[in-house]
Amino acid sequence: MILWEKALHDEKLLEMLGRFMNLITHYASRVLEPTGWVTSYHEQVPSPEGVKYVQLWDILPGQQEAYDRFVREGYLPQMEAIGMEVIAGWHLMVGSGPRLLSEALAPDLSSVSKALSDEHYLRLIMGMEELVTHYESRVLVQHRCFLDMLHNRHGRAIRAVAPDEMNAMVGPIVE
Repeated sequence: MILWEKALHDEKLLEMLGRFMNLITHYASRVLEPTGWVTSYHEQVPSPEGVKYVQLWDILPGQQEAYDRFVREGYLPQMEAIGMEVIAGWHLMVGSGPRLLSEALAPDLSSVSKALSDEHYLRLIMGMEELVTHYESRVLVQHRCFLDMLHNRHGRAIRAVAPDEMNAMVGPIVE
């Protein structure tokens, strides 16, 4: 039995998942394997201000060779050039959702904003869209960092908004 299969059948894990399932909804899990194009130590954790940029996609049928070349010659060097170093690539082995996942790091939210509006990034994504489908991306940032950024930018963060002010901003909140 493969190590991950053994782990999935571990009684302590199954007990913990049983308790966990009583607390949440819409749970999903995946087993990922490295793609082989990891450019840095994949467990690198961003600094408190750091941001992780995650992209997910599936390769279009018949495009594997062109896709492999694109990743090596275009995607990895261009992401680094715009300030988002790809630290890991993952292939979905078990689970649902897009089959490939890329993790990149940026020093802060303003760097991500600058990178995502860079003409090179926009061309990169246009090139990628010729080879992939089900493309998604997410910007992951620590909650405190996000609230601090809102506070610095707008004078106060959402955490400082009173419920009646929130109601005026977004409409009635049904509880």
